[in-house]
Amino acid sequence: PVRKRGNDAFTFPVGKSGAGYHYCGISAPGSTTDAFEAEYMRASAVGLGSVTASGLDHVSNCEYWKLDRKTGSSNINVTLSWNGTSNCSAAAYINDLATLVVAHFGTSWDAFGNDGGTSGSATDGSVTWNNVSIFSPFSLGSTASSKNPLPVKFVNVRAYTAGEKNRIEWTNMTESEVDHYEVERSTDGNSFTLLSSMAARSNNAGKEEYTVLDNNTTAAVIWYRIRAKEFDGTFVYSPIVKVSRHQSDNVKLVLYPNPVVSGQLTIQLYSNRNENYTITVYSNAGQQVLRTSWQHSGGSASRSVELPASLAPGYYHLQVSGGGKTFSEKFVRQ
Repeated sequence: PVRKRGNDAFTFPVGKSGAGYHYCGISAPGSTTDAFEAEYMRASAVGLGSVTASGLDHVSNCEYWKLDRKTGSSNINVTLSWNGTSNCSAAAYINDLATLVVAHFGTSWDAFGNDGGTSGSATDGSVTWNNVSIFSPFSLGSTASSKNPLPVKFVNVRAYTAGEKNRIEWTNMTESEVDHYEVERSTDGNSFTLLSSMAARSNNAGKEEYTVLDNNTTAAVIWYRIRAKEFDGTFVYSPIVKVSRHQSDNVKLVLYPNPVVSGQLTIQLYSNRNENYTITVYSNAGQQVLRTSWQHSGGSASRSVELPASLAPGYYHLQVSGGGKTFSEKFVRQ
């Protein structure tokens, strides 16, 4: 949570890129006593409840902001932003500024506005709702069903050897509006073919985990990706992961893409033992910015890592440690 008090305008930054901040902004001209509390939620706004406001078609399936007044009574202007390095921009996120709005949640998504207009472009911009007097969650929303998909992207995408087979796993933290998933494989990292297809399990905006086995593992290296087809016909792709079955133990840790442009990177590690590893990311100044665990199954395995939305552009060090060993690589966050 971030608390702020002021007499004209301020923003709550929740992600930073070379293009600027990803923020919830407030302006309250003339107010000297109002205080607000804001918190960015990297979760589905769809999961909070239904849309009941007439003219509002849908809200973001990736993020929302909690914004509450602590003291004061002034009406304010609320501005929400987006940019190309947002963790929500793995697929088309904003594609039509004319139908983009700021939506409000009470017991449902019950109100919206964009009378303050939009600025910027589909890859980096903001939308403002003026004269707001109601609070609690706000989200980006759209007044047209075919515009501004506002999707969720994959997390915890993994691939690793499982005996004579390869095992592919992924998680959708806020599954909603997904018709089915397609698991694709490639032996050159460029041309992908269908391996398996499965229907979405729940579509209730909750967490769902999936697993697929690949029996055809004769190629030395195999790349995998997941394609989610939504009900409106659009597709969302996962990060690409790979398995190198005949890799020597001299090859330790690989991370890609580098530089990182979408807020996600993939790490590949060869280990001859089933081991629980700790993944840590440090800034160039040595400050820890991320820490998570990884249960490595042994052999060649890879998994996606989602970087914090607030991570500034620059140089970072990724470290994987476990079993008395430590591996590290540098990467650039653009």
